[in-house]
Amino acid sequence: MTTRANKSGINADMVKKREATYSHEDEGKARGWLEAVSGEPIEGFFETLKDGSYLCRVLNRLQPGLVPAKYERPQSFPIRQIETVGQYLDGCRKYGMEEKDLFVSVDLVEEQNKNMVHAVGYNTTLVHGV
Repeated sequence: MTTRANKSGINADMVKKREATYSHEDEGKARGWLEAVSGEPIEGFFETLKDGSYLCRVLNRLQPGLVPAKYERPQSFPIRQIETVGQYLDGCRKYGMEEKDLFVSVDLVEEQNKNMVHAVGYNTTLVHGV
């Protein structure tokens, strides 16, 4: 992860508010759904999802070919992680998810909006009832 300056002022307040509202219960639900679809365990939630490859594999299990297979391989370089997460999000759009239900790449790669990340798994179930 890239190193960023500490947030201050209103930005620091927003970060604290987001962290205070983080739901471990929702994370558990998202984890369970992702593991059930992928057949792969998740060790650390954000550590596993961060590079986007796990999420791309999940989408391709739901609908083969939504994401090019090369994005199913783990990525270590931040720019590649952002690209892979972007491919996952494009796949979500093709799958029928609405823009309002998606996060942006930095929400996952830099763990900026964790609640939005695990909401995507739930929202995917709403699209096709999987």
